[in-house]
Amino acid sequence: MQWIIERGLELGSSAVFNMGNHILAGVFRISVDEHEQILDKLREKQVISPDLHAELRGLGGFRNVLVHGYLEIEPTLVYEHYRKALQSFPRFISEIERWLTERTG
Repeated sequence: MQWIIERGLELGSSAVFNMGNHILAGVFRISVDEHEQILDKLREKQVISPDLHAELRGLGGFRNVLVHGYLEIEPTLVYEHYRKALQSFPRFISEIERWLTERTG
């Protein structure tokens, strides 16, 4: 079960960063080097709210741990991120949809 949740978190966080990176590059012509910078720039450009930005802070580092296996992953840490992702990933999609609607009318 932990493996399934870890892979879901890996894919979900990658989707957040991929969408964010495409918006930054395609709309704002911004290129960044790190995942956390994507979140920072999305907040600066008002694509995501400051509250969501704060909620997602640290996701880049956690994603890297999942992808690259830097550390032994504690089950409690995985569970904390899982519980948080249940709220923050759908909220990210909602805020992207809101931003797109505002841009296109």
